[in-house]
Amino acid sequence: KAKDIDKKEILNYVIAQMKNKKIDEKRELTDDECIQIIKKEIKTRHESISYLEKVNDVESIEQDTKKIKILESYLPDSMSYDQLQQLVLDKINEL
Repeated sequence: KAKDIDKKEILNYVIAQMKNKKIDEKRELTDDECIQIIKKEIKTRHESISYLEKVNDVESIEQDTKKIKILESYLPDSMSYDQLQQLVLDKINEL
C-alpha cells in the first residue's frame, strides 16, 4: 500500500525462494529455515556490495543497502554483547 517498490521486489524475491525450497523439500518450512533463507539473501547482498564498491557503482550500493535493511527488519532481534556475556556468566555460575 505504501508503494515502496524496493521493499516489494525484495520481499517477492525472498517469498519465491521460500516457495522453491518448500517445493524442493516437499514439506512446510520451519521458521529457522525461513530465517536461513533471509540470512542467505543478506549475505548475497553484502557480497554484491563489496563487488560494487570495486566498480564504484554508488546507486546500486545504495539499493542493496536498502534491501539489506528491509530484510534485517524481518529477522528476530539479535542478542547484544552484554546480554550474551550475562547469559554465559549465569550458566557458568549454575554449573
